[in-house]
Amino acid sequence: MIIGEIGGNLEELTAKHITDTCFPKPVVAYIAGHSVPAEKRMGHAGAIIMGSAGSALSKVGAFVKAGIRVAERPVMWLD
Repeated sequence: MIIGEIGGNLEELTAKHITDTCFPKPVVAYIAGHSVPAEKRMGHAGAIIMGSAGSALSKVGAFVKAGIRVAERPVMWLD
């Protein structure tokens, strides 16, 4: 399970790694920060969005492209 947030590009890099290595185990993900406005500056350095990279949409897109299921909310699969 991957839990991430907006900012940085580690989640996109992880999705690429999973694709490139044909990662053998199932992976699911959750990205926090969908409701943060694009122009909003966050209080910690890790939340810097570089163009479109680092946004919640970019991270979810990378996971979907890699075949990783992405929860819309943290309790999605507990319902």
